[in-house]
Amino acid sequence: MWNTGNGETGNWGAHLLDDCRNDVFLDRIRAPKRVLAGGARIGYDDAGETPNEMFVYFDTGEAPVIFCISNLPDKQNPKSAGTCDEPAVGYSVRCEGGRYVKYWGRAVAYDEKGKKIREFKATSEHAGPGPHLRNFVETVLAGDASRLYAPLEVGRDSATWYNGANTAYRLGEPYSKAAALDLVADSADGSALLAEAIGDLERHLTAQGLKMNADTFKTSRFLEYDGVEGVKGEYADAAARLLKIDYRAGFVVPEIV
Repeated sequence: MWNTGNGETGNWGAHLLDDCRNDVFLDRIRAPKRVLAGGARIGYDDAGETPNEMFVYFDTGEAPVIFCISNLPDKQNPKSAGTCDEPAVGYSVRCEGGRYVKYWGRAVAYDEKGKKIREFKATSEHAGPGPHLRNFVETVLAGDASRLYAPLEVGRDSATWYNGANTAYRLGEPYSKAAALDLVADSADGSALLAEAIGDLERHLTAQGLKMNADTFKTSRFLEYDGVEGVKGEYADAAARLLKIDYRAGFVVPEIV
């Protein structure tokens, strides 16, 4: 439910988008310039509101970032939620001379012919969530924010990305593949990558006997961002309302200006 959570995009997406920002952009790009999203909660007969199938296009002003979530098990293989040419959990950076593929806990660099160039593995010192959780607790107990492995601002910046994806989805209109691709037509690479991602979702849903159309999916227009300050322009007020929660008395989080 939106009142108590932010779905898979805020769950897995928080890790993957933060990782992508760090690996690809070295944390230089704090927020996207524009965000477009499409998705649906489909295949489940429940009261959930957050999408379990989703695609997002982040216009960074440099390389486009295409993000997908698929959380609908395959009927033939319940351990799978669809297949694509990229990692099931991770991301791929397509470069001029090859690809850098980041899996969960490791990464591999390939040349343009698919030959492995080098493999990268997490050091035992920082592998898994344990060291990071321990670092956070020790920092809180010490009352010394300088001890954090990453500054708080890094997490806040990454939250702008996945909150932007969810906000765009929630402000979406009935799905149109043509309209989504037309919005990114100014980027040949971005348009091709988004078409590929949508195609992967279409094949997965078709295999489950489901359709990706205006009756089941939503697509947004581009939300323009004023850095980490949030959405600007036509959708600024509507987006701001979605990011606020009506707290219960006694549990109100104070607003610090």
